[in-house]
Amino acid sequence: MSGIDRERIKEIVLKSPGITTEELRQQLGVVNGTVIRTVKEIDDIEAVKTSKGYRFFPKVSDN
Repeated sequence: MSGIDRERIKEIVLKSPGITTEELRQQLGVVNGTVIRTVKEIDDIEAVKTSKGYRFFPKVSDN
């Protein structure tokens, strides 16, 4: 339902591992809840909750 481009999110997170919700939101031009909800649905990205909010990292494969 959201109009966020998942491929664009993956690109941004790969270029900037550890990006915060606010930084990602600014780059995408969307509201916080939408970013967090969408990123949690993307298998290749890990959302890590910190005391200051979420940070997003590419998932590392064990292979």
